[in-house]
Amino acid sequence: MSRALMTIHGFLTDINDFGRLYEHLGMYDKVVACKIPGHNGKLDFRKFTVENTLKAVLHCYDDLAKNYDEIDVVGFSMGGALTTYLCTQRNVRKAVLVAPANRYLNLSSPLATLKFYLRFVGSVYTKTVGSLKDRISKTQKALTPYVENTLATSNMALKRFFPHLNMYTFNTFANIVKTVNTEVEAHAPIDTPILVIWGELDELVPQASLDFLSKQFVNMQTIIYKDVGHLLMLSNRDGAFIQTAVKFLTDGKVDKEIPPRQANK
Repeated sequence: MSRALMTIHGFLTDINDFGRLYEHLGMYDKVVACKIPGHNGKLDFRKFTVENTLKAVLHCYDDLAKNYDEIDVVGFSMGGALTTYLCTQRNVRKAVLVAPANRYLNLSSPLATLKFYLRFVGSVYTKTVGSLKDRISKTQKALTPYVENTLATSNMALKRFFPHLNMYTFNTFANIVKTVNTEVEAHAPIDTPILVIWGELDELVPQASLDFLSKQFVNMQTIIYKDVGHLLMLSNRDGAFIQTAVKFLTDGKVDKEIPPRQANK
């Protein structure tokens, strides 16, 4: 039986949202990155409409369905929300939703991030022995990977998100999510097996998104990480997330430990 996988990227980003995931999908006969209109290559957000976006997702799936028996989907952020829509329209075998933006604007994120850093620094510092200078140095070193993840999110926001965020693009995004959620609620309960991966420090997607999906999908698994934000697949902890996703998609047949990406890679 042939099997394919499609990925759906996020709002104002591109097909690279999934980082090294593509390197670990050799078990599939075909892997296709669905391109949201206006987003990839030469940017033209006039093409980014609700109708064009939904058509692009369905067209990508339908093209795969012509040649492959089963199709899995991995969606990130807006792409995660679009994946839930696809589950209502087509026969998706399994889906992984990475920080799905069925609900958005996580107003508690700054406070959650501050609390995490304060707890982390306090915990590491109190467990470290040596001189004051040594303890501070070791604490800073332990904190570095988390700071790198925060900076990665900031860099993405500065390079891709904020330069193209305006009333038109945001309204289109909001209307896409509204349309998606209406369809999801109308088709609930949905029995597509889904895995939701989310970080408590997510700068965009709140816990409410997971709560919403848990009421609509009867075969939903959830994994929450307390120490990572929105860009899970581009963080320096991506190995763990990729391993979790691949294990779920292969029904546990592939559970190979994947080392994290190296800093600045």
